[in-house]
Amino acid sequence: MPDLWFEGMFGDGYEKSKALADFMKVEYLSAGDHVSTDGVDGIDFSAETNITLGHAIADKVAALF
Repeated sequence: MPDLWFEGMFGDGYEKSKALADFMKVEYLSAGDHVSTDGVDGIDFSAETNITLGHAIADKVAALF
């Protein structure tokens, strides 16, 4: 993260999210395995990236059933 404010907000996000999913005993999908931030601010996704992520989530859900 290029800005310390964002680092404090999003730092260790993967680890925290994965730990929460493990604790709650729910499936986990790492968005970073499918997309990267490509919006104008380096945090948000573009419309195209949202579609790509949506397909990845749909595939994960379909695989559960």
